[in-house]
Amino acid sequence: MSDNRWWTIDDLASAVTDIISKHVTSQSISARIRDLRKTQYGGHTVNRQRSKSSLGLYYYQLIENNREMPTRQTNLFGTLNP
Repeated sequence: MSDNRWWTIDDLASAVTDIISKHVTSQSISARIRDLRKTQYGGHTVNRQRSKSSLGLYYYQLIENNREMPTRQTNLFGTLNP
């Protein structure tokens, strides 16, 4: 998500599942997006916009905070940074 592009929750779930070789639910992705906004996980800005073509579909964009991030930031899913 740090590439500044817009992602759906399902796109993120699929990408993370591919990276960690373990199924990740959309609920888990949604919770991790909320975590990214918290100070202990970097205090990043997460933009959200509604899809113009589909009701209830949202896109998310991460704007990373430039300050040094705590170690917990890189371990949101428990396996990315052992």
